[in-house]
Formats: sequence, C-alpha cells, structure tokens
Amino acid sequence: MECRNIKYYPELKDIDIGIVKLRYSNHALYRMRQRGIRPLKEIDIKKGTVVETYHELNTGRINKITVRIRYNKEYDKVYVLNYSGREYLFVITCWLNHINDNHATLKLKK
Repeated sequence: MECRNIKYYPELKDIDIGIVKLRYSNHALYRMRQRGIRPLKEIDIKKGTVVETYHELNTGRINKITVRIRYNKEYDKVYVLNYSGREYLFVITCWLNHINDNHATLKLKK
C-alpha cells in the first residue's frame, strides 16, 4: 500500500487493513448508479492509496479514510469509508478520478 501525505498525516503508515467487506450508504449507492460504478462486496485497501484521514476531535482516533484504487486504464475509484474497526467498512460515497488527477486536496479558495 502506498501512503501519500505522510509528512502531514503520519498515522497513514499505520493503516494496514487489507481486504475488507463493504456496506453502502443510500447516498453512495445512488451516486454510484448515476456514475455507472458497480458496487463491490469487498476491496483490498493494500492495492490502493490512502490519500486522506479524518479524526475525532476528542480522541484523535481515525474515523474516516479516503482511499484511491485503480478502476481501469484511465480511472481510479475514490472511496470515502467510515473506518470503524468492524468486520466491514461503510462506504459514505464513491466517485471516479482520472489517473492523472493527483491534487493533494480540494481547492476551496478560488
């Protein structure tokens, strides 16, 4: 597994969860249908790149991760996952990103 942004998110090196089962929010399923993305029953996080983590304010514990996994020759699937430590991860949303689109984060200021 490749981890980006370790300089800013040193905890990324500790995420090593391998193959995980997935469950989907209604929003994720709706958006995936709109985009023609087939939901999977499981994914292998090690084959992807953890690009972002989200933390609980009080404990600092990771509660969401954003993972990018190769989809085809042109696109990667990007998953936002609830990282709860259960036997499955909950897919909050998913979209396709072009493989050459490697921006570090969203550009909120224009």
